[in-house]
Amino acid sequence: MLFMPQPMPALALRRSLRDGLPPASWRALQPRLAGLGLPEAAIDRFEPWAVALLLASAEFLQRGYTPDSGVEGQLQARAATDRKPIDGLETPAQQLELFDGLPRTDQVQLLEVTLKELDSVGPRLDALEGAWRAGDLSRLDAFLLSDYRQRSALYQRLVVRRNQDWVAPVKELLRRPDDTLVVVGLMHLLGEQGLIALLRQQGLKPERFVAGAWRPDP
Repeated sequence: MLFMPQPMPALALRRSLRDGLPPASWRALQPRLAGLGLPEAAIDRFEPWAVALLLASAEFLQRGYTPDSGVEGQLQARAATDRKPIDGLETPAQQLELFDGLPRTDQVQLLEVTLKELDSVGPRLDALEGAWRAGDLSRLDAFLLSDYRQRSALYQRLVVRRNQDWVAPVKELLRRPDDTLVVVGLMHLLGEQGLIALLRQQGLKPERFVAGAWRPDP
């Protein structure tokens, strides 16, 4: 099972966040921080990527999307109840490095995009949930990957390379005599460079499960 631990944003900057952001972005950030009860001094030593994740996570929580109610949280709880072992395709340190290792310009871009999209998070989340429940792959692809594809460096680092790294361990799991459930974020299953497509390129034949019956992917 792939873990997505809570961000660890308390990494010290060599320079302040304010000095590293365009003035317009810093001004746009202030009312968001005030809404969370965070003074400027409390956030000025955070990395830009950490502030972006903090703002997004807070917005999700305010709209009722809690980690415990998500697919991963529920499966982890069931695995613990059933005393089933849990492993990860990545370590927490590797996941932290995905963001902390981003070039500064990409971190600032991530924060600016987050600030721009916060006001539309509610409708987007509702539409995304609707597409997920309907199993609408084309809409899910548009919701989750269209923005990433316009930012090639982020897309390659956060999605494509990780998918490629997971192919070998997933294939190794298939050689085990017992059954294993592999859980990854939805965006990693979509598109021509998604994990499903990469496994097909390795000669495997994944099938899509639809409630009540097996149905081969088109």
